[in-house]
Amino acid sequence: MASGVSRQELIWDGLKLRLGSKPGRILAAVERDTNWPKMWRVHHGGRVSDITNLTRAKDAAILIALSELDGGCEMRRLNGLPLGRAVAT
Repeated sequence: MASGVSRQELIWDGLKLRLGSKPGRILAAVERDTNWPKMWRVHHGGRVSDITNLTRAKDAAILIALSELDGGCEMRRLNGLPLGRAVAT
């Protein structure tokens, strides 16, 4: 990872994923869906994920945080896209 941040540097403070320590920056949060009480969504950078179970939501939050800290390279790698290129949307 170009950012030098590893999973071990991310900590859960309840349902908030932080960088480094409890007073650290919040990178993502997992919140219960209002319509489906057993389902969860990841909130990150003003965006909200699709619904999923809690375990997958926490895993997704970690991947999203690492990707954002790494300039998006991790998500492009997971999606099989060339690294180092911007993805047109």
